[in-house]
Amino acid sequence: MFGIFFDISDRLNANDDIARKKVDKFRNNQILPGWSSTRYTNDNSPHILDLGDALILYPYVRMYKTLVSNQFKNFPESSKLKAIALLGRAENSFNKIFLNDWKQFNPTSGYFQDPYFVSPRPTPYCQLI
Repeated sequence: MFGIFFDISDRLNANDDIARKKVDKFRNNQILPGWSSTRYTNDNSPHILDLGDALILYPYVRMYKTLVSNQFKNFPESSKLKAIALLGRAENSFNKIFLNDWKQFNPTSGYFQDPYFVSPRPTPYCQLI
């Protein structure tokens, strides 16, 4: 029933920064359980952007919520176990990446501050000319 979703999630997980050994210099030169991009950094260094990872991880959490809301009825045990594993994957990424980016604004609210946007960055080439 969820075969294609699980196949895609397996492929995504097999190509995260840990598997590709990508170091994120904006996150203390760590290799983290996320998916970096070089597209948005001035110097083309790999960086895990909060929004990009959130878009990948949200379906993992949503899949688990869907199965739980149906009390796992009529779903094979393998789907239940896979959904639990994907939720664990999302929690691991959140705890190692997003949690450090959370800035408490007041007791009831806050925001995520990606370290790339507060780190000293090289001057873009176009501004040097």
